[in-house]
Amino acid sequence: MKKSKIFSVVLAMFLILTLNVGAVRAADTARIYLDAVQAKSGIVTVSCKAENVGKISNGKLRITYAADKLHLVKTEAGDGLKKGNFQTVINDPIDGNKAEGEIVFVFASSREQEVSGNLVTMTFSANEKLDLKDTGLNLKAEEWNKTSGSDINVSIKDLQYRSEVIDKIEPTPTPEKKISLNDTQIAEIEDQTYTGRAVRPGVTIQYQGKTLTEAKDYALTYKKNKKIGKASVTIKGIGEYEGSKTMTFYIAPRPPRIKKAVSDSRKKVSLRWSKKKQADGYQIKIARDKQFTRKVKTVNIKKNTKVKKTVKVKGKGRAKYYVRIRSYKIIDGKKHYGKFGYKKAVRIK
Repeated sequence: MKKSKIFSVVLAMFLILTLNVGAVRAADTARIYLDAVQAKSGIVTVSCKAENVGKISNGKLRITYAADKLHLVKTEAGDGLKKGNFQTVINDPIDGNKAEGEIVFVFASSREQEVSGNLVTMTFSANEKLDLKDTGLNLKAEEWNKTSGSDINVSIKDLQYRSEVIDKIEPTPTPEKKISLNDTQIAEIEDQTYTGRAVRPGVTIQYQGKTLTEAKDYALTYKKNKKIGKASVTIKGIGEYEGSKTMTFYIAPRPPRIKKAVSDSRKKVSLRWSKKKQADGYQIKIARDKQFTRKVKTVNIKKNTKVKKTVKVKGKGRAKYYVRIRSYKIIDGKKHYGKFGYKKAVRIK
């Protein structure tokens, strides 16, 4: 065999081997991961980032976290998708239908485009002593697709997706003079309804007409906020604000379900509803309109054992009325009401 032929064969084999090694290396460096940073104030910022993943058309990421450790404040799409003009949708506990502890981020484009950098940023409030390794942060890439080609569903294994938590502390800027939370106006927290999960109502704080922002001006820490009864939230000033204040709020039972609502006699409606074991009583409202503003009749049931009642309505009757019921719990000597259940229409004789 001529030397030139041998050289050509060797060169071809070298190129093939080099390309294969290069492809393996490229796959090894491709990843999507979580980068979590906790500030001394207790604010935790989590970024979902992509590196060396190439061109894709759409993706779906599911991010989970421990709901009893972190409280979501806000989510926003990152700048890693802006170059390709991707359409993005975030389903989270704030603006979507997800419960605290889960966030789903979806993005899509009509053609394959480069994805690199920050995909989505999440801001949480947490106890400042929290160890980030205990937050349960986890990332799952459920879709990572191209519009064409043999590798439409690029496997997660090939791209080596992984989740990382980096435990580092950011210094909090110290302004010359801070404003005490004692000089702000904090609104009372309304009664909440039991959900079976941790209840985290927001707070409204104002200072000289300005409404403060969570994660920027203050952080929240909740206690005893899962069961029916008295709960609390501690507000800690951050940024330009300092000091702390603890507010109490109350969690009332879920509303009962209306089993029966019929009119057997003139201007009267017979009601029967399901019993709520932890309730101390119920409140019934009957009105002529769905908004419960016309001819409103309110009846309080003082015993939990009573689950039926005949009520005389206001007005002339002989029309459609609407009825709804809610539970209440007596805590610290005061009635605390949960939400009303679904309203039911009944035609009164």
